[in-house]
Amino acid sequence: MTSRLRRDDGYVLVTAIILMTIMLVIGLAAFTSAGTEQKMSAKQRERESRLNLAEGVLSSEAYILSRNWPDTALKAFPPAAPCTETSTANPKCPSVTAVQGNFTALDFKLGMHWNVQIRDNGNGATDYYSDAATATQPGWDASGPNGKPDGRLWIRAQGQIGTKTRTIVALVKAETRNVTFPNAAFVSGSVATGNAGNKVIVATGGSTAQVRCNDNGATPDRSTNPCRSFDYSKGQIDGPVQSNASIPASILTPDQVQVLRQLAIAANTYYTGCPPTDAAYSGAVVFVESGTCTLSSNTSVNSAASPGYFVIANGTLRVTGTVSWYGAIYALNGQGAGSSTPVVDLSGNVDFHGGVFIDGNGQLLLGESKFNLTYDPNGFPPIQSFGTVGIVQNTWRELTGS
Repeated sequence: MTSRLRRDDGYVLVTAIILMTIMLVIGLAAFTSAGTEQKMSAKQRERESRLNLAEGVLSSEAYILSRNWPDTALKAFPPAAPCTETSTANPKCPSVTAVQGNFTALDFKLGMHWNVQIRDNGNGATDYYSDAATATQPGWDASGPNGKPDGRLWIRAQGQIGTKTRTIVALVKAETRNVTFPNAAFVSGSVATGNAGNKVIVATGGSTAQVRCNDNGATPDRSTNPCRSFDYSKGQIDGPVQSNASIPASILTPDQVQVLRQLAIAANTYYTGCPPTDAAYSGAVVFVESGTCTLSSNTSVNSAASPGYFVIANGTLRVTGTVSWYGAIYALNGQGAGSSTPVVDLSGNVDFHGGVFIDGNGQLLLGESKFNLTYDPNGFPPIQSFGTVGIVQNTWRELTGS
């Protein structure tokens, strides 16, 4: 028995068992560590995904604001009902389809929720965001210097994956774009009147009207001067009309025209053809893309208290009825009419208060009534609009505890 105990025949087996035990312990430890790190990595990835989702929604909302800045209460975004992934039919919310298309990784397929809303900055009173201070602000650019919009709004966006969320805010500022017309009763390629009467047809109100044609200083005359074709001796235009005026072929730049187009689209006063009814000629900005438009009824377009802009990009406007019109007419003359072709024809019994502006060589034709056109600068006040939206430096931050 003693001799058997002294024998070492099984030491290899014992050593193998010990080594296998050590390897098993090390393997289990490594497996446990790898699993823990994998879980931590997944949590970090999900956390980053929530932030990416919130940032994407915020950027989408900023883009929407750049196309339709809410500078009046009528354009307000609904702050009481934030945009969410269920807001499929609201044009003031990010496109649900686009958001889903931009976030297709596995984390987002496990359950993706988001919401976004805007608030006014209270004319700087809430330039440091907090939910408590900003929650009572309206969903449009309600206040600024002198009671005008200041072009700044808060966007609050939240991304959720699973049960956890991340919330970010940023103060965004819209680029200001101004649209200003010349201080003149009219600017056109040429001007003519079909009236031989001894009366004031255009009351310039002390302004200088301008035409682009060149008559080499000839006296305005209906019979002999196709550039300034009115009877100067009869006082038909009671102020100076400058010929060969050094003015651009276009009154406004393409960007400014686009401002007017977007304002009309936002107000539902944009038409691809001529306005369908007499009432449709009225509006703060009415924009017609193309048409040969005629207004022959006895009607009113806008009012002295609420004048408006009527813009026609390609085509002509003829007013033949007894019409009271307040505002500005702007014809871009996209069809390229020459100086002998009327682009705006006020040959009817029109009582027009404001100004008429025609691009290129197009003619302004005036007509029958005394004071057919009366210059009124209040009829076309400068337009302030808002364009590209960007984040104000040092205002982007994450709200903690969300």
